[in-house]
Amino acid sequence: MTLVLLALLACGEDPDPEADCREAGHPCCADADCGADEICHISYTCVTRSGKLDCAEPIGDFRCHALCTADSGGLGDCPSMGEACQTVEHVQGEDFIETVEACF
Repeated sequence: MTLVLLALLACGEDPDPEADCREAGHPCCADADCGADEICHISYTCVTRSGKLDCAEPIGDFRCHALCTADSGGLGDCPSMGEACQTVEHVQGEDFIETVEACF
């Protein structure tokens, strides 16, 4: 009986990284969880293989980070003292990787 249950579980789709993140209780799991000028620092890619969704293990600190403000040259400024702008690659299951400047 246990082997049958394990076999059935193995046939299902990989867990959704956003759902796993929410179950783990992280501060944010998607950009929609953050303010208008913030991103959630969680990145992962997903592809469909043989009709099943296959997602990479998410990376990031699962926290909201302010986007850097525009600057006349180089990286922008951060609203909070002690933070600095960093360029990061940001993707949440989509087909393209976005490069953004965020405060860390």
